Amino acid sequence: MKPLAVYEAHTKSPGKFQGEKPLTVFIWEESLEGGLESVCDLERDGLWAEKIHLTGSEMEYFDTDISEWIITEDSQGFVMSMPADRFEEWRG
Repeated sequence: MKPLAVYEAHTKSPGKFQGEKPLTVFIWEESLEGGLESVCDLERDGLWAEKIHLTGSEMEYFDTDISEWIITEDSQGFVMSMPADRFEEWRG
């Protein structure tokens, strides 16, 4: 993993991660590598979303006690992450 400051820098400057948590940047990079679990398909559902299962060391590094996270991108290109158990509520 990169130093936390690298992930934080992406969240503080204008762009797709502005205002997000550093964990979001990490999950996005993991998504680009492939291998995350597809939750929604853009063509089928009109929304793209993937799920990641964090390891214990990743949870510790990003100071979270939640292991399952969803990453999604809105129609304007902003990327966000949320605990998996909040995704359906967010999706509406």
